[in-house]
Amino acid sequence: MEVNMTEAGGGGARSFSIRGYIDNWHRSVQYEPWFIKLSTIDRRILWTIFISIFLLLFIIIIAAATSGGSSDCDNCDSVRDLDGRLYRGQLSFTRSGLQCVNWSLLDRKIHTVTVDRFPDHGLGDHNNCRNPDLSRHIWCYTSLDKNHFDFCDIPKAKKVLAPKEDDQSPNIDEACDHNITVVVENGLGISGLFVLSTLWANGRGVYVRVDFTDNKVKGDMCLSWHGRYRHWWIQGCDFIGNNGGVAWLEEDARCPYDGLTWRRGGTNDLMNKTLATNGDCLEYGKEYNGTIVPGGLGDIQMTETPMECQEICWLAQGCSGFAWKSRSTPCLLFNKVTSSTFNNQSVSGHATCKRKEKVGCPNTHIKITDDSCIKFLTDSPVCSEGCSRYTAMEECERSGGHLLDYLSPDHFESFMRVVQKSKYRSQFWWTGATDFSKKEGEFSWEISDKTMDNVSEELWVNASSHDTVGIKAGDSHQCVFLGPSNNTREVLLDHSDCRDSVAKPLCQYLSK
Repeated sequence: MEVNMTEAGGGGARSFSIRGYIDNWHRSVQYEPWFIKLSTIDRRILWTIFISIFLLLFIIIIAAATSGGSSDCDNCDSVRDLDGRLYRGQLSFTRSGLQCVNWSLLDRKIHTVTVDRFPDHGLGDHNNCRNPDLSRHIWCYTSLDKNHFDFCDIPKAKKVLAPKEDDQSPNIDEACDHNITVVVENGLGISGLFVLSTLWANGRGVYVRVDFTDNKVKGDMCLSWHGRYRHWWIQGCDFIGNNGGVAWLEEDARCPYDGLTWRRGGTNDLMNKTLATNGDCLEYGKEYNGTIVPGGLGDIQMTETPMECQEICWLAQGCSGFAWKSRSTPCLLFNKVTSSTFNNQSVSGHATCKRKEKVGCPNTHIKITDDSCIKFLTDSPVCSEGCSRYTAMEECERSGGHLLDYLSPDHFESFMRVVQKSKYRSQFWWTGATDFSKKEGEFSWEISDKTMDNVSEELWVNASSHDTVGIKAGDSHQCVFLGPSNNTREVLLDHSDCRDSVAKPLCQYLSK
């Protein structure tokens, strides 16, 4: 097809065509050396090169379309589906080799994630791995009578930045969630969203309440740690780190939401309607919206507190979330939460605060009991040369476990003999034992809350100095580690300031 263009001027109209342009170009290059070489090549070779280029492009396009359109989504650790929420494959074993149990056989009074609470999330009469609650990866339950789960895929290694050499505060409190919800009895006057701040007290980060009116930190009410008695206090921010305030958490808890028993400041009176928790449980200032639970009771019941509203949701068939405004408005129960809106008087949340427990032993582990195993965490770039006990604790939690906690005396002796013969005997390893206890001169385990009284004194390097445990001035606390003694070839226990970067993480895991 020719395209004609008419140009006025000179002696009249001149017609140009595409063919004319081509002829002019050919006359200008026909005696160039490169054109002479190209024109002498066999036309069959030229056509072969031309067709090969287009064929290669076609194959690349088809391959990309095929890999991107997999409906089974067997490798959901991809750009499209990083956490595996879309996975609908048939994988039914965890990454540690445990067999998944059937979703339809779960007991909703034991398990937090059930078919009726998470409709339309791929759950049903099967035991295939899924991710209905948006965990880090696809997972499944491994027990019908316990709230135990394990991940099914092998997670990608995360890039963890090592502390800067000039960092004067390497013990950043990353062990606890940065945002927590606090609900205090007798109204919401002290309740609210508390965020982890740059303030410090007794070796812990301080939570400060947020002002919802301008979305800034108010700085009037704080949640801080009293190291000697191992209590969390709700108190004025001008009094952080001291033993006093509105309410105190009775349990020896690492994070404010790890305990449930709150008592009124200055007394032992219980505050049964007080709770500190994270976003997996309650969210202050959010009002959930969605599909009301059918049956006629999903939007008519009144409760005094959001916790009571949550208890009703836990018992209601099909309830996956709730929204609570005040004691004079209905507790809304949702079969499916579709969105949330800002409301500074609302508290919304999931059906329960109960967490599913991670099980499954990692590779290169050592089994020490029927249901427990340990691992010397050597693949942590943060702790490759030793780190503080706080950082070691966080690294174990990242890998699905916790710092080596309670072992019976027999198991402990056996474990020390294993270490003595292993390649790890020449290095230092943090355990979960500390002097964060109410009793002076006594170490206790972080999770089990049992003391180390039964551990033979022959295993200690500095046994004579135990009378100073728990009573040192300031915010310094002693933590237990194990490693080679200067005077013997044996592996022995020792203790040091928890902030010292002297050891690596020694992690413990539930195995089933």
